[in-house]
Amino acid sequence: MALSDITLGANEVIVILSDSTLSIVSAGKALNFGTIQRVNQLTDRFRVSESVMFDINKAIPFMIISGQIFYKVNENDISFSEPYLP
Repeated sequence: MALSDITLGANEVIVILSDSTLSIVSAGKALNFGTIQRVNQLTDRFRVSESVMFDINKAIPFMIISGQIFYKVNENDISFSEPYLP
């Protein structure tokens, strides 16, 4: 199954774990940085390739491709979006 074949519900995004683009380190283990891979087509809050901090305890791991875990995350569980640096 390809990532593009997945239908997302309202307020859902797909995220993979990544480092902070601003080199921020989260203090706890519940909040992790990730990069958005896919968004619901109706969202106006987030965009693909945006770096965000999300609550991994509320995320749903649902697919692994080449060892990379993809998480389904509700937009309300994203607590921080890093500014884009060109």
